Amino acid sequence: MRTSTRRGWTCEQVLFGFLFWVLPIFSLLCSILNVNLKSAINASGVAARKMREAKIGGSIVNVSSNAALCGIETHCSYTASKAAMDGVTKVMAVEYGPLNVR
Repeated sequence: MRTSTRRGWTCEQVLFGFLFWVLPIFSLLCSILNVNLKSAINASGVAARKMREAKIGGSIVNVSSNAALCGIETHCSYTASKAAMDGVTKVMAVEYGPLNVR
């Protein structure tokens, strides 16, 4: 008698995999991005706005990490947040430079 082998995933298996593996990782990524990136963007924006309103220049210092330059095993969220911080800081330098904010 010939038996058939089934290949692929059932809807239940896909849903379980998504709920069990993907959502917790996505949730962790979002919380790390909120702490490491979003808060720095908000604080930098407030500082730049205050400097512009007072018509004074100044410096905004964002702290990053070498993790942005090289991958660290099992630290995907942290590495991504620090690389994003580097990128955002470069954009801020271009945008706020004319206001004498560095």
